[in-house]
Amino acid sequence: MSTLRIQPPLIIEKYEIDEALKILKSAIIQYEFNEINDSELKNIVGW
Repeated sequence: MSTLRIQPPLIIEKYEIDEALKILKSAIIQYEFNEINDSELKNIVGW
């Protein structure tokens, strides 16, 4: 199981949160419908 940690800056505008959530939702949907293959994800390293 993986964990996604979201840590926004202390000062953030609502439109920035909305945009970030839109991007995150899109990425999750793409993965759910196999539009992102596992080999692409192996190159992503957490920090």
